[in-house]
Amino acid sequence: MKLLLASQLHRHPKGFKNPLTTLLKQAMPLTTRVQAAVAYVSRADHALFDACRRPDIKIPLELWARHDAMLATSPEVMGRFLKEADPNFICYLIGQHYHPKIIWWHGYGVYIGSANLTPSAWGGNIEGGVVIREDELDIDDMRGELQAFFEDMRELGTLLSREIYDDALRHREAMKAFQAAKLGVAASFRNLSSYASIQNRSLADIVSTRDPNKKLHTFRAEWEGTLQHLRNLQAIVAAPENRPEWMPPDAPAAIQVDQFLHSVYYNRVRQGAAIPYEDWFKRNHLRSKAVVDEFVQWWRESKQPEQEGELVILTKWVATHRRLLTDKKLGALTESEFVEAARCIHAINDHAKRRRSSELGEIEHDDDTDVLEERRNRHCQALYYETNAMGWTPPKLLEHLIWGGPWHETADRLYRCVRDPDYKIPRLGLSALGEFVGWGLPEHFPPRNDRTNKALRALGYNVHVNSPNKSGHG
Repeated sequence: MKLLLASQLHRHPKGFKNPLTTLLKQAMPLTTRVQAAVAYVSRADHALFDACRRPDIKIPLELWARHDAMLATSPEVMGRFLKEADPNFICYLIGQHYHPKIIWWHGYGVYIGSANLTPSAWGGNIEGGVVIREDELDIDDMRGELQAFFEDMRELGTLLSREIYDDALRHREAMKAFQAAKLGVAASFRNLSSYASIQNRSLADIVSTRDPNKKLHTFRAEWEGTLQHLRNLQAIVAAPENRPEWMPPDAPAAIQVDQFLHSVYYNRVRQGAAIPYEDWFKRNHLRSKAVVDEFVQWWRESKQPEQEGELVILTKWVATHRRLLTDKKLGALTESEFVEAARCIHAINDHAKRRRSSELGEIEHDDDTDVLEERRNRHCQALYYETNAMGWTPPKLLEHLIWGGPWHETADRLYRCVRDPDYKIPRLGLSALGEFVGWGLPEHFPPRNDRTNKALRALGYNVHVNSPNKSGHG
């Protein structure tokens, strides 16, 4: 389940982009039929109708819409359904006690929210809702309740007919005087002294008056600023005189600094469930050089048994990514190859721990470690089949991110993969992609996730943490 909120996060180089449009693109390739219970339906050429009537795929659609004195369902919409004359493209009408906004793409999932099938709702309106994926509908018998709802709608609804359509056309003629009076009332309302204090702009209006690339510029500045901190630290940690005796001779410098921060975070900063990196920052931000020197000495003097986990990463993980994240291999990874690569990404392994058993299935093992390993494998297997609005799977997205242009434009591609609704893939967020960038291009970038940010901040670097935990205090 995920929230679907139209907000200023949905910026696009060409202006505001409603997330409902992205949802439609993601859902249609996976759906077998559509059932929509939506009160207000004003446009015959709505994107949902056009998507269902594409000549190459024609998806069955059942629509239940409202019919009242205000013609909540426009005669143009009625006319399209009658003109199609297709038993797989039908419209039912229900009277005035009807107000739902539910669209079920069978095979993908269901949207339940506030949006009607109108230009405003799918344009710049502030709308909110949730999307429940198809595999989640069997939790708490939601599928059964949803099926019962549409059975009720089928019983309540009246199949659209030519007689209803003709009456609607005649009624619209009778409404002309009312519509003129309505415009006058609206003008009078706008002249009220309090009207100026009410925000009446849509999100599209707001975004159009601002720099559409402002968030990209902010993201790039933060990314490059933290990257420079990592490069400066890398030069110290990977210097020959600071390498621990157990360090593999061919370990990439970028991976060395990543594992240094990983070890600092888990072995020194973390205290059980508490991770008081913010308290560390307050103590260390005015003496970060001395703190770094202290921890580099601790790292240099560490012994292999203490750093067994880091050694596995600096050998097995390095070899795995060198083999799989190449420009010729990455975009065509098989499921097993993707799972192998994804299992060598900290953020993905960590996310698997937070997924519900209902999503991954029950796992029966006596040992908790075995249970966790199986959860991680299943999470990666499921992730392989996630897609974005363009139909890209994770390997295709990673190919674009790592090899889709000059390395110095990676921050721009990363921003698109995380924030642009066309590119974003569920469950593949900034931390995971930041790690993939470092593993795929270690000569240019150390891997970076939010654990990296917290470790840097604990050492006194003033960097941004994307997902604070426990306010960063012990």
